[in-house]
Amino acid sequence: MRLNAKTVFTIIIGATVGQLGYPPTGYWLLAVAVPPVGWALALGQRPKAAFRLGFDYGLGFFLGLLYWLVHTLSTYGALPTVASASLLFILCAYLALYPALTLAAIAVVSRGGRTNLGLIVAPFVWTGLEWVRTYLFTGFGWGDVTQALWSQRFALDLAPHLGVDGTRLVVALVMSGLAWLFARSKKGSRNRPALWSLVPAFAAAAAVVLVPLLPFTPQPTAMRRVTVGIVQGNIEQAVKWNARYRRSTLKTYLDRSKELVGQASPDLLLWPETAIPFTVEAPSSELGALSKAIAHLETPVLFGAPAVTRSDEQYKNRNSIFHMDARGRLGTRYDKMHLVPFGEFVPFGEYFPFIAKLVEGVGDFTPGEESSRFTVSDKEVVVGPLVCFESIFADYATEHVEQGAELLALVTNDAWFGASSAPAQHLAFAAWRAAETGLPLVRAANTGISAVFDHRGNLVAHTQFGAEEVLYAELSVPINPPVPLQARINPLVGPLCLILALAAVFAMLRPRIGHEEY
Repeated sequence: MRLNAKTVFTIIIGATVGQLGYPPTGYWLLAVAVPPVGWALALGQRPKAAFRLGFDYGLGFFLGLLYWLVHTLSTYGALPTVASASLLFILCAYLALYPALTLAAIAVVSRGGRTNLGLIVAPFVWTGLEWVRTYLFTGFGWGDVTQALWSQRFALDLAPHLGVDGTRLVVALVMSGLAWLFARSKKGSRNRPALWSLVPAFAAAAAVVLVPLLPFTPQPTAMRRVTVGIVQGNIEQAVKWNARYRRSTLKTYLDRSKELVGQASPDLLLWPETAIPFTVEAPSSELGALSKAIAHLETPVLFGAPAVTRSDEQYKNRNSIFHMDARGRLGTRYDKMHLVPFGEFVPFGEYFPFIAKLVEGVGDFTPGEESSRFTVSDKEVVVGPLVCFESIFADYATEHVEQGAELLALVTNDAWFGASSAPAQHLAFAAWRAAETGLPLVRAANTGISAVFDHRGNLVAHTQFGAEEVLYAELSVPINPPVPLQARINPLVGPLCLILALAAVFAMLRPRIGHEEY
């Protein structure tokens, strides 16, 4: 990688957007306004040069956004700082391929004076490749523009109708209008885009205003009031799996739950991911104490804990959420279905046994095979569970609402991130899961940030990071909520954008193969 002034400047611009355009800083206009500059610069350029520009920007962007991984890898992966930084660089270099391919595709389509076509295709290329990034190799959609827009009402209002992918496309189409302005302002350019190429941007801007006003998604016919209490135990990751701390950990959650019951008489208590650091399905004195205490509180609880199942003569570890009813009896269990690569399992581990995992305690986890929901409290509220990394993906929350969930419960353990921007970045995805399903969402995080979102994705209440706190809120929960329109639209947007983008690139590239140096 050759470093020159242009490369360094581009990397710095990308890092600035990654640092400032996303939570917790949240200058979201940077995330919206800077990428179109790259689109404009790619118009009519040689694809190799455009690819390099996109790669430099993407490398800086993801380094600025994901810097906290060095702390995670070195602190909990027991890796030297140099090795941790090297792994971060490799990951960011892979992720930088997506903006690089975006600009290269725009350059291919727009060469030969086809500036207008390149400008129109740009949002579809970007949206399609971001969809690929979200799912390829188990997926890593961190840094998507919708994450920067997590608190913006104009974006969240599109979510139940278009989904997160549809919203990304609408925003990208509006961004193409900014690219048009930058392209028109380039001095000495002979191929400035025409006025008519602004039509998609104006149509998207109109959609931002009109789509939320139209009755695309039916509203629930009835609501009930449900009070949920959240306990944030703030258990240090360094002692979380130490057997000597089991009783003190359990005492923290039980004492805080007693405090909550005395304050608010909640219908449901929610504890974080692996709040209970032992297998609760096996008889033990700790399990007996837990069951007795919950029965005394007379309040059902959902909590995270490891589980061990037996299948095909093998024992498999699961990262699970358990339901314990108001009489202290264990009920339904949900096993996390989308595991964290290199955190809870090693992708292609049979080929790379030397790669160390970041998971402590029970070893490799096995993903759950099927989704499940909990029916809790005397009000018989149907709860759709999500565990940590699953909140990044729209599919799991949407499946819950399709199967009759009325409330989303998200548990996570963000102690891995340390006191960085990552907990706030992770929180942003929860707003989208609530907005796109039309369901309120409660989030319990071990060290924070625990939070409550209403059915429109508004942040109702939250805790501070790194504090032992309790939180409760009374929510309006829909009874038999309708399935939002986005459940049918969102799965189509990414693939269709990718197909359109590939067709445009192939159509422009085919006549030139063998005739022009790229």
